[in-house]
Amino acid sequence: MDLTKEKASSTKFPPTQSLIIESTNGNDSFNILSSSTEGKLCLICGQMSHGFHFGILACRACAAFFRRTVVENKTYFCRQNGQCTIKKEMRNMCRACRFDHCIRLGMNKEDVQMNRDPIGKRNKISLNEETKDSLDIKSPSIDLTWSPKPKNNFISSNITTNFDNEIIKSNNISIIPSLNSEQLLKISNSPIGINASSLTQITLPQTILSIQNGSINNGCFGITTNNNKLENNNSTFALLTCPDLSNSSSVLKRLIDGYKNFQSSQKSLFTVMYPDSIFSEETYRMVKHSEYVKMERGCISLMYSMLTDCFPKFNSLSQELKVSALRIFSNRFTHLDQCFRSISVFPEKGNKRLVLHYGQYIDSNNMEYFFGDEQDPAQTAKSCTKTIKRFMQTVDRMKEMDIRDVEVAALAGIIFWNELAYLDVNDDNIRESIYSGLHNNLILNYGIATTGIRLGLLLDLIHDFNLIEREIRESCIINKFFNPDFAEVWEDA
Repeated sequence: MDLTKEKASSTKFPPTQSLIIESTNGNDSFNILSSSTEGKLCLICGQMSHGFHFGILACRACAAFFRRTVVENKTYFCRQNGQCTIKKEMRNMCRACRFDHCIRLGMNKEDVQMNRDPIGKRNKISLNEETKDSLDIKSPSIDLTWSPKPKNNFISSNITTNFDNEIIKSNNISIIPSLNSEQLLKISNSPIGINASSLTQITLPQTILSIQNGSINNGCFGITTNNNKLENNNSTFALLTCPDLSNSSSVLKRLIDGYKNFQSSQKSLFTVMYPDSIFSEETYRMVKHSEYVKMERGCISLMYSMLTDCFPKFNSLSQELKVSALRIFSNRFTHLDQCFRSISVFPEKGNKRLVLHYGQYIDSNNMEYFFGDEQDPAQTAKSCTKTIKRFMQTVDRMKEMDIRDVEVAALAGIIFWNELAYLDVNDDNIRESIYSGLHNNLILNYGIATTGIRLGLLLDLIHDFNLIEREIRESCIINKFFNPDFAEVWEDA
């Protein structure tokens, strides 16, 4: 990248030095070059130079070779009596002649800083005070500390954006987007030349901020100044483009809205079934199996409305496929909703109550009450022991994860489209959109390091719900065999 003469003259580096800021992987580096060295060749091998290194114009390879030789105090021997030709095509053929060539042309061993230039991987990008002053980089007035919990505070108005120039500045901090790195090479007002191939490697380990609708949002790192904190250890930021959940066209946003509407409608259904609940102080009551079946049958229509309004492509299915998809989806979605409601209503660890619907719950230690209307409540309760145990284990896991409604909505969408795939109805674009939206949301709320683990745990829950549904189905078949009057939600379908 070329610098203007004004910028070059203001730089405090002597003509025999160039500033090298190495990336986090220790392989790539950025150079600040004066315009006078642009286009000149390395005096050692004839390769294009990258500024002055150890006193002479040299390329990165020759500078690194000289530095490594001096730091490690290596000794080389020539097999051709010191007559080897050093060119860029064959500069590695004889290290002895190459090093002698460096010395003869003026490379200075004293310029190699032994203590400050260790060989090996660099863990930090750092600038000394003189370098900071020369680049007019001031320390930020933001306290940065990592926080694993999601937050809703977004970036403050003190941060301004300029997406035309791909540079974002706040309190003299340059926030470099990790995406569109090729465009960053064309930035004329930046004093640092950026290697596009190493940009992603440098910015990805840093704090992630989201770009939504031309503004920066921060789902888990609130950026403010003075009294408020941004929690992170690093002042280098990467930007992640992700769908805006306030955008009604987002698939994940539609799923979230659909699930919230379902929850609200279920509350209204409970009021219709239990009019006395309006005047009752206790919202949730322990219910029996017959009450559960009645409520669940009412929820089937609510699920159908949710799928119709908020799940893409459901309306395009034939009536037969709609019924089949709803029947398969409703069972697993009900278990997901029951577990999520349980951690919301009874968040205490070790609580043995399981919410069935809004206002309804069962006590896993008193299943005989739940099956009190059956011919043999004790035997029926015994047949469900394994299933209830698995239910409560899943609830405990979701409590530990502190599941959010956005994750429940995403899982509901994944479950639905997984079941459609078994009916030979495939739309990978929608499923990929759900995965992408969930993945980006997790990064913004939990960070890159935790996202992979959490995403795996979330998808693992789908397997648990499949096992729960299979065990419930087996129990229903057995109970139906011994008790023909045993009520099922879909028995008339």
